Amino acid sequence: NGSMVTLESRDRKRTIRVEPGAESSRRMVREFKACIVEDREPVMSSSEASKDLAVVLAAYESAERGVPVNPSRS
Repeated sequence: NGSMVTLESRDRKRTIRVEPGAESSRRMVREFKACIVEDREPVMSSSEASKDLAVVLAAYESAERGVPVNPSRS
């Protein structure tokens, strides 16, 4: 099943299906759209998002290598 999310620009409108269990993706797209429409910064800054991504990538690398990996940004 899933639900639908509509993305619009000045000259294009596109609707995509969001699979069940992907509600966080739907909220992320809504937040992104709201930031553009309301001309404001997102709830999570790019700096914070980069830190979170570093942790996720370190976890993947650690699982692959079988050793602890420090989540440092390069």
